[in-house]
Amino acid sequence: MKKKQLQRSSEIKLNILDKMPVGVLIIGKDKKIRRANAAALKMMGLNSDKGLIGQECHQKVCPALRGQCPILDLGKTVDNSEKILLDSTGCQVPILKTVMLFDLAGEEVLMEMFVDITEHKKVENELKKSEERFQQVADNSQVWIWETDSVGLYTYSNSVVEKVLGFKPEELVGRKYFFDLFAPNIKEAFKKAAFEAFGRKDPIKGFVNPNIHKNGNTVILETNGVPLLDNEGKFLGYRGTDIDITERKRFEAALMQSEKMSAVGQLAAGIAHEINNPLGIILGFAQSVVKRIKEGDPLTLPLKTIEREAVRCKDLVQSLLVFSRSSQNEKLEELDLNAAMEGAMALILSQTRTRNVELIRELRSGLPRINANQIHIQQVLINLANNAIDAMPEGGTLTISTSLSARQPGHVEIRIRDTGTGIPKEIQKKIFDPFFTTKEVGKGTGLGLSLVYEIVSKHGGTVELESEEGKGTEFTVFLPAQSLAASLKVVS
Repeated sequence: MKKKQLQRSSEIKLNILDKMPVGVLIIGKDKKIRRANAAALKMMGLNSDKGLIGQECHQKVCPALRGQCPILDLGKTVDNSEKILLDSTGCQVPILKTVMLFDLAGEEVLMEMFVDITEHKKVENELKKSEERFQQVADNSQVWIWETDSVGLYTYSNSVVEKVLGFKPEELVGRKYFFDLFAPNIKEAFKKAAFEAFGRKDPIKGFVNPNIHKNGNTVILETNGVPLLDNEGKFLGYRGTDIDITERKRFEAALMQSEKMSAVGQLAAGIAHEINNPLGIILGFAQSVVKRIKEGDPLTLPLKTIEREAVRCKDLVQSLLVFSRSSQNEKLEELDLNAAMEGAMALILSQTRTRNVELIRELRSGLPRINANQIHIQQVLINLANNAIDAMPEGGTLTISTSLSARQPGHVEIRIRDTGTGIPKEIQKKIFDPFFTTKEVGKGTGLGLSLVYEIVSKHGGTVELESEEGKGTEFTVFLPAQSLAASLKVVS
């Protein structure tokens, strides 16, 4: 009676398995196929199970994994995995397979159930190719592409971020928030503005923001992005792009400064020419009278004061003329930069001694020559050195160095570094403006740094400033070496 019940139960089970829409194989512990349902035969391209029954399962399923049955060889009780099924022509059919132990008429056998995932794999492969194409385009673009979640944590970044900010994508994704990269001086204000935009789900358009590179330098980025929403309109985060506009901003600033200098220069030239003639007459008569009056004459002091102030005005007019490019001494020559610096430092040395300032020379030998006006290049050093000395009223150290530039290939550098009071950040952008000065009335014309900027620009170079209050200031002058300077001259 019990045997008949088991047999009847097995028949019911097999009948159910035969009618299942998924492929089913019954396999004995000897790994030989005992039964296949209609769905399995169809997947294999067979009309009947003749020739299939009695074959080892690995001749049809998982042919590359002979001897690695997850149940019989590896000791698992259940296994779910993607495998390969061979059809009647020997073609591989990708399947998703579940295998488990199954009681059939009191005997423990294996039941393998599987579905054909060919179409799924096609879609998966197409999606993978699409993602690879996107990733290839993204990584070879010059644009940093990113995504964040609703609280600003990076969830995706292409590899361009390493070119832009020095971080690898894995250093950002899941680890950093977008505001972690903001420059400290604007971080809180920009973070607040960004989250207000998050709250409104606003698109981001042309948002210019300074960020800190992994090496500590400031990088100015232009950000564009769109909010990510689910089907119900719930805010998920942002997807966007950043481009490095640091050089563009520097160029724009240089262009604005150049236009400003040009306008002021034209005005200065007119004023200088108008003042020069009457000033020459005043100075001439004052000097003539001073030579004729006797010591003790009550007019001596007023006349000498007139002469001294007229000489100061004459120097100012000459500065105006140089600033306005009206000076006639514009000849460029092949110049040994170190020799020119030595000549200028000889003029600075006496002032450093009287002001308790130690002068340190660090002139790199073997520098390429430059095409320059020696008087003007020396004027650059003298003006910058004088400012440095004035910034150290209690004494300090003035370091003047030259080198081949690593930051701007094809250029030489002049560095003037002091240990003075430093320049406040709020006025650093103004220091090259004509007539801007922080010195007391009568102690500065406000043209020293403007002349530096004008002269260096005229030589095809640039000036950079680094300063921190209480720690000192460093000016770096970049000038094109002779080969580059010659090519610039040809182009101009």
